[in-house]
Amino acid sequence: MKLRILGTYAVCLIFIACQLSEKPQIPLRPLGPDSGLTNIPYNFRSSSVDSNNDSIAIQFDWGDGNFSYWSRWYRSGETITMSHIWHSPGTYFVKALAKNKDGKYSDWSEEHRIIILPSQSWVKTFGGEYNERGYAIERTLDNGFIIAGPAYYYPYTVSAIYLAKTDALGNLQWARYYDLDQGEIIPHTIKLTSDGGYIICGEANNNIFVLKTDVNGNPLWEQTFTANIFQQRNELVETPDRGFILVGTKRGLSDDLNIWLIKINSSGNIQWQKTLGQPNINEFGYSIKPTHDGGYILAGSCSQYYFNTYLMIVKVNSSGDLIWSRYYLCDIDYLSSCQIVTTFDGNFVCAYSTTDEQIALIKLTANGEVVWQKTALTNGIFWSATETSDHGYYISGIWGDDEFPCIVKTNVNGDLEWFLPIGAFSSAMISSDEHGAGLQFDDGGYVLVCWTDAFNNENDDVYLIKLAGGKK
Repeated sequence: MKLRILGTYAVCLIFIACQLSEKPQIPLRPLGPDSGLTNIPYNFRSSSVDSNNDSIAIQFDWGDGNFSYWSRWYRSGETITMSHIWHSPGTYFVKALAKNKDGKYSDWSEEHRIIILPSQSWVKTFGGEYNERGYAIERTLDNGFIIAGPAYYYPYTVSAIYLAKTDALGNLQWARYYDLDQGEIIPHTIKLTSDGGYIICGEANNNIFVLKTDVNGNPLWEQTFTANIFQQRNELVETPDRGFILVGTKRGLSDDLNIWLIKINSSGNIQWQKTLGQPNINEFGYSIKPTHDGGYILAGSCSQYYFNTYLMIVKVNSSGDLIWSRYYLCDIDYLSSCQIVTTFDGNFVCAYSTTDEQIALIKLTANGEVVWQKTALTNGIFWSATETSDHGYYISGIWGDDEFPCIVKTNVNGDLEWFLPIGAFSSAMISSDEHGAGLQFDDGGYVLVCWTDAFNNENDDVYLIKLAGGKK
């Protein structure tokens, strides 16, 4: 009987030991920056291993009295990334805690110190009951911002146009939804018009849509132009007669794809249209800008059966007649498009992504001759580009294996000066039709718009980031 009692104790001890061993291992010390600025999100990573290979969730203590929400469940040992914004300068210590699906908690990890300095930058998020995203941005007459993007219903195959107006500090003033009843709607461009209103163009069920509103976002008219091909990117500009000229891609009768140039009047009616391209070649039209001589410069890509993809630059006059076209073997990724910028010296710079995910720039003379060609950032995908007040370039895009939004600054010769990865992007899968945009701020800083679910954990929200001037 005594031996049986001892055996029972032994079994109990073994059972208790097994129970104790079921809690996750202490997470790795969070990996993140050692310093930063107030009002800018920063990413931290950690991981933990469960002895029974159970799924793991992680929570961060940010050291300022705030805790992250618990992450979703990840595989044991998988790295988990979360973001935080510190609003006050100081020294903070970040640590991580893990739990498994049995409700067992680890001990806290070692601490990571981050020093936060003051800045004039800010971050805003806003949205509604749907998945609202920011794809395009423009300054308004009152120094605020107007933002356009899709508002996705569930599932992510149906969307409306989402238009949001903010003040100069990014505070939401109003928002509008426009359901064109055409499946997935993807706004690519928004412009302030000479009458004080706004005009938006983009992709609508393999066609091109244009929507005109007044200054308060009330719709004035909408047009759809049959293209029969998904619009990876398109753009429009206002013309001197208060009409508009837009560029996109159209499928021809022989099934070839051509750059499509459309001139519409102030009411959205077509005045003329041109297709540009060669037989048996697929040409994609992405970007258009007015030139100093009253014509337009177009940027796109071309390929034969989607191989050996070239950057294509086309110069036309005010009537859309071809002046010249040139092709540059840049290995451009036609899925991520490109953007043309007219420079202070009357020349052009085109920003694009390559198929091996490099963000690159090419400088051209007014006649299309190559001045220089540079790689601005490796392991990145291009979104938008603009010339800066010092005649360098700001580029927005995504960077790294985790596909964080980033801001790239180059000098006038396209050489990298600095780049800033930004935390708290959406955890949803990135696809090639999704993007953000940016523009330069009055103080030499930069404003970037995209989207995030990091602060909501349920739906995507517009993510508006203002980076103060002088950031290095």
